[in-house]
Amino acid sequence: MLIELWERAGCPNTKALQARIDRFVEEFGEVRHLRPEVADRLRRMSASTMDRILRGRPRKKPGFTVRRRTPRAPSAAQALAQEISGEAIPAYLCKPGEVQVDTVALCGGDMSGNFHWILTVTDRVTLWTEIRCVWNKGAAGVFAALEDALASFPYKVRILHFDNGNEFMNAHLLAFVRRHPEYAYQRSRPRQKNDNAHVEQRNYSLVRTNFGYGRYDNRAQTEALNRQCAKISCHHNYCLPTMTLRSKTPHLSGKGSSRHYSPPITPAQRLLEHPGLRLRHRAALKRRLATLNALVLMEQITYALARLRRDATLQG
Repeated sequence: MLIELWERAGCPNTKALQARIDRFVEEFGEVRHLRPEVADRLRRMSASTMDRILRGRPRKKPGFTVRRRTPRAPSAAQALAQEISGEAIPAYLCKPGEVQVDTVALCGGDMSGNFHWILTVTDRVTLWTEIRCVWNKGAAGVFAALEDALASFPYKVRILHFDNGNEFMNAHLLAFVRRHPEYAYQRSRPRQKNDNAHVEQRNYSLVRTNFGYGRYDNRAQTEALNRQCAKISCHHNYCLPTMTLRSKTPHLSGKGSSRHYSPPITPAQRLLEHPGLRLRHRAALKRRLATLNALVLMEQITYALARLRRDATLQG
C-alpha cells in the first residue's frame, strides 16, 4: 500500500510524504479501498521506515518516460577519438605536445542568436596556451581556428584532447584527421568535466578575466577580437609566470595528498629549460623574449579590451 500511495503521490521524498501522510491516506481511500488497520499503520509509519521500504524503487514521474531514450551508437568522430581521461596520467609524467581544446561562449548569458566564441588550446606540461576568436560555433570555423592555433606552438604537438561538444565531435573532425595524420586524438568521458582540467583553468584565467561575461555579438569585431587574442596569448606565454604540479604524494592516512609545485616561471622559460626542445625553436623563443615589454603589452591589451567592451555595449 505504501508503494502504491507513494507512486500515486508523485514519488515525493519520504520526509515530505510523512509530513502529509494523514491527508494522503484520506485521499488514497477515495480511489482505493483501505482497511482501517492498514490506514492506521500508514499514518504511524516513520520516514526512516518508509526509506527502507522504498529503497531502490525507481521514481515514476511523467517526464521520466520522455527522458529515457534508446542509446545511440557512437558517431564516426566519437569512434575515431579514443575515450580517455585527459588527466589519467599526471602532467609532470608527460612530454610537451599533449594539448587540450575547448570553447567559451561570449554570449552574456543568452545563448540565442549569433555571437563570438573563444577557442582555447592548452599544453598540459608547459601551459603554453593559444586562444582564437570564432564567429558562432560552426565546425568549419572552429577547426580553421584550431589549425591556426596549433601552427603558433613553437614545438611539435602530438596529442589533441577534446571534450564531447558537437563543435568537435562531427564530420569536420574526420576531415581534419585526414589532413593531419600526425596527431593522436582523444576525447573526454561523458559528464567528466575534470578530464579537461588544464584548459578549463585557462578558460577562466585567460578568457573570462579578459573578456568578462558580456555579450560580443557584433561580427565586425571578429578581426579586432582575434588581434587581442594573439596579444593575450603572447602575454601569457612570454610574460606571465605560472606554476605546474611537480609531484603528488598520498598521505599515509589514505586521505588526500601533498602537492609540490614548481617555482613560478613563464611557459616560454619552462620550454627553454626542457632538454627536448630543438635548437631552432630555442633560438626563436630567445629572440621573441628579447623584444617583449610585458608592461607595454598589458597596457595595450587593457586599452583595446575596454574599447571592444564599449563598442559591444553601444552595439547592443
